[in-house]
Amino acid sequence: MTLNDFVARLPNGIHTIEPVAAEPETRISKWGLYLVTNARGVRTRHLVGSANGEGRVSSPIKTIDIAERTVTSRSGRKYRLVGNSGFDSWLRATRTTVVREVTPALQRLLNTRAGNPLPNGNTHHQSPTLNQQRTAL
Repeated sequence: MTLNDFVARLPNGIHTIEPVAAEPETRISKWGLYLVTNARGVRTRHLVGSANGEGRVSSPIKTIDIAERTVTSRSGRKYRLVGNSGFDSWLRATRTTVVREVTPALQRLLNTRAGNPLPNGNTHHQSPTLNQQRTAL
């Protein structure tokens, strides 16, 4: 049994998802946008959130459409952002080092476009478990 076979058998475990051809667009909630650096120093942005009742991490982000509230990954899958940001479990689970979280900048753009600035000037959430730098998108 390969590692992929083993992981595929775990209930709610990490597994591959449907190919883009079978699921070209999906709705994602409790989302976050993260700029991460891997062990080789390569920096990529990833959308993290809840889709189809389970956690989801996108392949690296290719484009963001503020007006449509969509994010397209390098694989070509389009993610429709539902609701507000608020998901960082993937980072804790994978022990990923966050170089820069860019969720607040995207949330501000989405709120401004919708005419709904966040109350009290609050433009980001705090992650209690991660030491993160927050800068403009």
